[in-house]
Amino acid sequence: MLENDIAKARSFKCGCVKICQVIRYLIPAIAFYLFVSWLLHVMKGEDRTFEKQRLDIAEKIDRIVVGKKICPGNTSCRGRNVFFVSPYPDGISIQTYGINSTEALGEIANLAVEEFMSNRGMNIILSAYSISKEEEMKSFISFVDPFYKIEFKREGN
Repeated sequence: MLENDIAKARSFKCGCVKICQVIRYLIPAIAFYLFVSWLLHVMKGEDRTFEKQRLDIAEKIDRIVVGKKICPGNTSCRGRNVFFVSPYPDGISIQTYGINSTEALGEIANLAVEEFMSNRGMNIILSAYSISKEEEMKSFISFVDPFYKIEFKREGN
């Protein structure tokens, strides 16, 4: 009986050693896989599929905000952190900062609708913030939510 127990213990110990050896090789392989997956995601970059439309929309928004005298003088608002038109997966993202004119925001929203309807496959997210971009950037992490956010998404995206 004692010999039988000793044989079982040796068998169990052998099994544990084999499992430990497998785990010892499996952990670095999993870590390597996760690292390569992360690296490929980082290197992919931004989706610039709708770059032409993005630049066109930025020009139209600039004309809207200049026309509503949101920027001083008749100069461009680009570079003044009033609005951003950025690449977004399967489309573009529009953010406005400190534009409190309902007329200007309405025209920007109408522009987003027109662009969404005329560009098949392009999603648009429009976010309007009541504070300026400079005010938002004063804190390391911003917890400011837009006072309105509209998402135009195609089925299946």
